[in-house]
Amino acid sequence: MHEEAVYIPLTYQSVLSVYRKGDFKMIRFAPEENAFPLAYMERYHAS
Repeated sequence: MHEEAVYIPLTYQSVLSVYRKGDFKMIRFAPEENAFPLAYMERYHAS
């Protein structure tokens, strides 16, 4: 029977990181693993 079995993952991990060093002064992640609201990100402006 194992020869006919199909593996179906119940969860998956997705990692995406796009940034340049110094662009952001603060990045906060949401409690949910797969959520990243843009409101949590503040853009750094050099003066």
